[in-house]
Amino acid sequence: MLHIKFPVISRTRALENKIDCFHDKMIEAAAVFHRSIKTFLNENSRDEYKSINKQIKTIEHEADKLRRDIENDLYSQNLLPNLQADILQLIEGLDKINNQFDDVIYKFYIEQPQIPAPFHRKLIELCYQVADCAENMAIASRAFFKDLSTVRDYSHKVYIMEQESDSTYNDLKKAIFASDMELANKLQLDLLITTEAPKMDEFSSQIVGQFSLALYASEPAMMKADLNYLRLEWGPDFQQHETGLIASDDIPQLTTSSAEIACQHLPALKGCTWLPVRWADNKPALHVVTDSTTLSRPLYAIWLQNSDKQSQIKDLLKTSILD
Repeated sequence: MLHIKFPVISRTRALENKIDCFHDKMIEAAAVFHRSIKTFLNENSRDEYKSINKQIKTIEHEADKLRRDIENDLYSQNLLPNLQADILQLIEGLDKINNQFDDVIYKFYIEQPQIPAPFHRKLIELCYQVADCAENMAIASRAFFKDLSTVRDYSHKVYIMEQESDSTYNDLKKAIFASDMELANKLQLDLLITTEAPKMDEFSSQIVGQFSLALYASEPAMMKADLNYLRLEWGPDFQQHETGLIASDDIPQLTTSSAEIACQHLPALKGCTWLPVRWADNKPALHVVTDSTTLSRPLYAIWLQNSDKQSQIKDLLKTSILD
């Protein structure tokens, strides 16, 4: 079969390399996601799962930077406006998948859902199918930029994989709700509480509360300028609140998802970090940084729009999260 290659964009080596690297990052993220669920289900691998959580965040951050660079470079290309918009939409859509991998791994890390052994095989199968589907989406997208004649074949493969994963998901969900698990545990697998709004259209969300953050140090009467910033991860939109604490191109001396770990390192690193006020005020060894502001952050409940447990979810959402 003859394949005719004609690139969508005029080739510049730098832009071509960035697009290739972006697709590589998506394939890396899919591989980490596939490995993450097996690791999470192994109770003896908690430290490894923590490492996976850091790894996916690094990949997502690198992919975000590549996406921004690609978008900037595309504006310098002599493309028809509609074609330029289509390419930008494709890149942004793929980047949302990387974000979703990051979100899921992080939520498992924070919420530690209890998943009974009978569901492990199906859950691993589902995650494998999702990861495989994402990998083939990256391959299809790469073909779009290099060899349009092969895109249809790859796209059809993605379509088949999506159907298979939907079927596995429905089978797993039916098994969970047919089991004798407590309703709250069942809903934990359908409902997530997080500090970030969902990035995917398939999810519904509702703000269920607010919590306050302030800068804390291990010594009283300290100023921000005298302290080293330790990053406790509050989501990608939080970096705007790090202005004045760290330069945009600097790396914090510590980055962690654990408030306890951040607090343990405050004295040795002469650091400060953003902590929930309600949590930190119960710890005598923590002191608010003198020139700190107080931030209010929302808590979101997130669930699938097509969930068949809407009534139970609505009942659960009537409960005050912060009481």
